[in-house]
Amino acid sequence: MNRQLVRILPGLIAFAGLLCASLLCEPSLMAQEQTLRFLDGLREREYYDTALFYLEQEQQRPNLDPKLAARLQYEQAALLLESASQIRNPDSRQQRLNEAAEALAAFVKEHPDHPQIGSANRELAKVHLNNARVALWEADSTDDAQEQRELRQKTRREIELAREIFRKALPQLTAEYAKFPPHVDPDDNETEYREKKQLEQSIINSRLELAKCTYEEAQSYPEGSAEFRERLTRAIDEFELLHFEYRNQTGGHYARLWQGKCYEELNELTKALGIYTQILSQPQSSSAVERLQDLAEEFRLICLNHSDQAGYEQVIQEANYWISNARKRRYSAAGLGILWQRAVAYEKLALTQPEGSSRRNNFRQALNDAEEVQRFPGRHKGLAMQLARRLSQQIRGEENAPEDFASALDRAQQLMNQLQDIKADRDEAAGGDSEKQTETKQIYEDHLARTDTALQVADDLRDNQAKPKQLAQLFYYRAYIDYLNESSYSAAVRAEYVAHQFAAIDSEMAQRAALLSTASFAQALNNSTEQGRAANIRMMEQAAQYALSVWPNSDMAANCCQLMGQALTGQKQFQQAADWYSRTPPDSNRAPHNRVLAGQSMWQAFLQSRKGNAGPPPSEEEQEQLTAAEAALQEGVQLLEKFSSSPPLEMITGKATLAEIYSRQNQDARTIELLTAEPAPVTGAIEDVLTGESNLPLSSTFSASVYRLLLKAYVGTRDIDQALQTMQRVEELSQQNAKSSTMGIYVQLGKELERELNELEAAGEQQQTAEMRQNFKQFLEGLYERQEGQSFSSLFWVAETYNSLASSLDDTSSTEAVDYFERARSAYQTILQRDEENPDFITDEQKTGIDLRLASALGDLQQFDAALASLQEVVQANPNSLVAQYEAASLLQAKGMSPEAGAKEALSQAIQGTDLYWGWNNIGRRLQQMKTTGNLTEDLQEQYYESRLNSVLCRQRLAELSNEPAEKQKLLASAEQEIVTFFSISGSIPDEWYHQFNDQYSQVRSAQQKTAESIAERLQLADAPGMENAASGNIVPGDRASTSLEQTEKKSSFSPELLIGIVVGLGALLFLVILFFGTRKGSRKRKRRDYKASSQETPTLSNGSSSPKASRPRADRTTSSRTSTTSRPKQRRNRTEP
Repeated sequence: MNRQLVRILPGLIAFAGLLCASLLCEPSLMAQEQTLRFLDGLREREYYDTALFYLEQEQQRPNLDPKLAARLQYEQAALLLESASQIRNPDSRQQRLNEAAEALAAFVKEHPDHPQIGSANRELAKVHLNNARVALWEADSTDDAQEQRELRQKTRREIELAREIFRKALPQLTAEYAKFPPHVDPDDNETEYREKKQLEQSIINSRLELAKCTYEEAQSYPEGSAEFRERLTRAIDEFELLHFEYRNQTGGHYARLWQGKCYEELNELTKALGIYTQILSQPQSSSAVERLQDLAEEFRLICLNHSDQAGYEQVIQEANYWISNARKRRYSAAGLGILWQRAVAYEKLALTQPEGSSRRNNFRQALNDAEEVQRFPGRHKGLAMQLARRLSQQIRGEENAPEDFASALDRAQQLMNQLQDIKADRDEAAGGDSEKQTETKQIYEDHLARTDTALQVADDLRDNQAKPKQLAQLFYYRAYIDYLNESSYSAAVRAEYVAHQFAAIDSEMAQRAALLSTASFAQALNNSTEQGRAANIRMMEQAAQYALSVWPNSDMAANCCQLMGQALTGQKQFQQAADWYSRTPPDSNRAPHNRVLAGQSMWQAFLQSRKGNAGPPPSEEEQEQLTAAEAALQEGVQLLEKFSSSPPLEMITGKATLAEIYSRQNQDARTIELLTAEPAPVTGAIEDVLTGESNLPLSSTFSASVYRLLLKAYVGTRDIDQALQTMQRVEELSQQNAKSSTMGIYVQLGKELERELNELEAAGEQQQTAEMRQNFKQFLEGLYERQEGQSFSSLFWVAETYNSLASSLDDTSSTEAVDYFERARSAYQTILQRDEENPDFITDEQKTGIDLRLASALGDLQQFDAALASLQEVVQANPNSLVAQYEAASLLQAKGMSPEAGAKEALSQAIQGTDLYWGWNNIGRRLQQMKTTGNLTEDLQEQYYESRLNSVLCRQRLAELSNEPAEKQKLLASAEQEIVTFFSISGSIPDEWYHQFNDQYSQVRSAQQKTAESIAERLQLADAPGMENAASGNIVPGDRASTSLEQTEKKSSFSPELLIGIVVGLGALLFLVILFFGTRKGSRKRKRRDYKASSQETPTLSNGSSSPKASRPRADRTTSSRTSTTSRPKQRRNRTEP
């Protein structure tokens, strides 16, 4: 029998019945109304193929009414769309959807004024939204990072099309709805009543789908990302509005349901479960409510499967109940979702159980459900296929216990092969959704433990019949598992044994073992105390030296050189790191990469040398270091140019480091060329990362630093147009990256300018300093006077740069400095004025920041009352803002340090606070509480020390201003006690801060004419700086000469710590990838993100934290301020970013 006839036969029987019924009606009803009612009857029975067959017959009728023909064209397109849901084959289903989209688009184009135009547009939008969901499901089912990015981009394009068409459809549907009378009696006109209700439902559903566009768009971004959370939050608001308007209708309940789904994905599980319970408790009054509650049940099970709930047995119980009571709906979309959640619950429950029959039974139940779900198209198909494959391997592995060494080793090999994929899943989940992190970590740790057990079984079954290569493999695997478990020395010993004993038998395995031995000592180094580091470095060097001596031209030897370089970089032994990088075999694949790393380490060594010797020009040795760094970087970058179509990380960071060197030498044209010219421009690599076209790990700190160099170079060439374009790109960068802010970037730019000017001046380069300052001044004047192209970014940069020019001067009260401060104030006020004229010029957050900066600028001009008045509004609006309160205390202290009237009152307020301001005591107390609870970040830790020290300085100043000996003595005693109390509470503090507090302590005791002693002596602090040598007189606590290096390090903006962190982290990633891929035999291929060569991101472009640290106001800016609090110190700099 004809296959199509078989498919439509049930529909034809119904067709005959409906046709007979229609013939009994009045002849006047045998027109359009009766045809549509007949189609509705076939729709209700889901006889879509029959309905399409009927439509084809109707459309071929001679003398067909044109209005009916147009309506049938729409109905045919709608039926094509509805029928797609019944097609299980994905390709055939997509083909049907494409046919529906073409038919709907044709109808919209041919009949723009048809009453169904709104409905047609709505259906067309649904096609695009469905296409977006399919693309998203495919993205979740693939392991290819490039394919994932392309599919997610396609998802967002389809969603945007759907959103645009829904917005067209809504006014069209609303206009049609307005044509109906306000009230239609169903008894008087059933057809009109039904059509009005259908149109009303279409409007509600269109608005619901429009809100779901925002939800679906969130799914196209990584879980936990700023974009993901922002769109889910926006979707919650959109669903809330719908629920409020339609809370008594099914559409409103659906909006409430999806609001719960958004809460669930934001990890607000209590809210989500409350919404689902509310929906499930409603009486099941219709099929629509039934479908709503099925979906609510699926979403509820997702929450219960979350690691925070861990209600796996409850999920299984509820899913069993639903399946037994809803057999006909088992394979609906929600039914498959419930089946999938049961599969997930069975697997998670099994993973919590020890090996045994119960565990295996749960794995088998999970496998059965996964295999059932994967038979049907939909959002769970790809995930179900992955789970089924994984569980099949799991079950086979647990059911077949090995009986001899060879089979035991084979089983361990299988587990090792699976381990790489499971570890990759865990690493990929890092930094994303917390539930996913917990889940993948649990799976990884469970698999790691079982792999370790399997290797132990193989070791126990080892006998004299074992082949040497098998033994090498076994010992290497055991060493690798020890490494993953961070049993570093055990891993190193085992790996070293393989490298030495099996070099002649299995050279490949021995090479990997040599690398593993080196990496294990590196791991031990990272986890060791100060006392054990030297020994670990020696052992690591021995392992790397052995690899170089036995396999001098191998890639493994090159990787050992890289690991040594990274380890020494972590210890800030930059020249030694460069030496090891330079020992890389010249013919190895790593040679060009390590050449760049060698140049970057030489550059760091040069900077390290200059930190302790910032005054005079570079010595001959330092100049040779700089020349060697430049040559190595140029050579490495040139060798890597053959990879310019897909540039490795070192090529990009190497060019950026070279640009940093040229920038310091004021070679602006070469700086611009390096950063922007082909091949592989650095700015192009940054753009590719931001648009998702590249996986290079370039952080926002690196990107901001590159644009800082570029902006400085354009200033040097006085190219205002390019500088403005660069500023615009900086602003776009901050908008695209939640970790960076426009204001923070420009504050950092200002700090860099101030640093460079200070270094030039310290080196005695007076002419170059004056030329640089003049260049910036002329550029800023031209930029500020230019009307076109001015933006918040350009004005803010102008203000910050003027501030930095003033702060770089020795005398910040000079006419030149005051002029710069006045210009900065003017630029801040211009921004606020522009905001008054155009409310969209800056955001509320930016306005608050500008108000803070303006107050600070007024303080720089000694206009303290005006500054405090400007700050008052900010603090009133943000009373709990630490930044605002810190600025207020700083201004009050600065006023107290000045010769102005009211200095004593200002100092008291700076210490104790007012009704509005916290003061240093309360700031320090709050930060102390955060420190106690472990919530104090590095930046806040600095502010904690500063606030405590500032309080002491204020008390000293009050004592100096007092004319009453008793009061003076009391204030000095309280300052001394405050220091003692601070140390008693805080315990060990950084050396730099110890010396500053110790200086003040000595001064306070001297002012009281007490015997000289140090804090360490007073409190018997054995770990205080210099105490180990105090007895011999080598270092006297409080001696400023002993801390010159620490002070210089604080002032320098270059941060080797960033280099160290990146090198160590990425080096570990490189090692694991290189080390393990060679061990996989017969394992399934799996594409992962390729981070190219692993190295530091950049050693020289970091300026530390993206949020500049607030420095001690005024009183810590000059040497004289440490010896006398009556002299007017240099102005405050490096304030916390607003």
